[in-house]
This record gives sequence, C-alpha cells and structure tokens, in this order.
Amino acid sequence: MSRVKLQHWIDFLEEATTKDIWTANKYISTPATDGGKSKIPALKQKTANGQTTELTTNEEKAEALATSFFPPKPTKTTVPVEYNYLEPLPPPTEITINCIQEHIEKLSPYKASGPDRIPNIILQRAVSNIKNHLLHIYQAIFNLQTYADSWREFTTVVLQKPGKLNYEITKAY
Repeated sequence: MSRVKLQHWIDFLEEATTKDIWTANKYISTPATDGGKSKIPALKQKTANGQTTELTTNEEKAEALATSFFPPKPTKTTVPVEYNYLEPLPPPTEITINCIQEHIEKLSPYKASGPDRIPNIILQRAVSNIKNHLLHIYQAIFNLQTYADSWREFTTVVLQKPGKLNYEITKAY
C-alpha cells in the first residue's frame, strides 16, 4: 500500500499543473488536522429563528452539507416572460474515435470516481482497448437519444478546506 501511495504522489507531482502545485502547497503548509479521517466533527447550524443547533448524526451532517453545497432552486424565475431566444443550434457533429480518446486523455487521472467506481486513470490506461466499443455505445446513445438515469447521479467527496479555523460549520468543507 505504501508503494502504491508513493507512486500515486509521484504521478500527481509529475502531471501537476500550476494550480495543482498551489493546492498541494496549501495542504502541506497548513497545520496537521484530522482531514484524513472519515469522520466529520459535530457541525453547528443556525435555524430559521436564529438558534444554533448541533448536528451529531451522519444523516444530519449529510443533509446540512448537501444543503450548503446545493442550495434549493429559486422559487421565482429571473427569465423575462417575453424573452427572445436565439435560434436553436445545429445538430452536433458526429462523434469520432479521436474525440473519445482526446476527452479521456483530458480527464483528471486521480479525481474521485463516480457511482460506477471506475477511476479515470483506468480509462486512460485502457483507452486503446475500449475506444472502439465506446464509439458504438455513444453513437447508439446519441442516435436513440436515450440517456441512463444513473448518469444523473454523481458522487460528492466532502473534504476539509485547508487553513480554516473552525471545522464545525459547513462552509469549511
């Protein structure tokens, strides 16, 4: 496990962009925290009447973080009633193997995987073996205009923002 972690860190540093280097610097420059633990401490949240409550269960914390990350839609639309829309775009160009390969190569290799749990690095290393299959799959999807409901699902990884003084509030994540 130690060898794999070290190799992952080396790969990350070799492929890092300027932004990645600054992010890594923030992580190593801040004092040590329990950021590696999977447990989030009790969160404090203000209620509608201004009272502060403590959220201790995983369900309460998950709900508070979800609300913080994804606020509810506005009740009223801000689009004018008689809005003059532009002409619709032409149909997209036909998808190609090169297009698939380019998009897979641009993925962040170690970004958290989604509900399918397939890491981007696996797609990148297997692209030469799977690109033809993906071409047929995507062509069928676009031709039939059928999109899996599971594609609307995603995984949100909750991480502490480095350097925050108080991790008892949702904005620190």
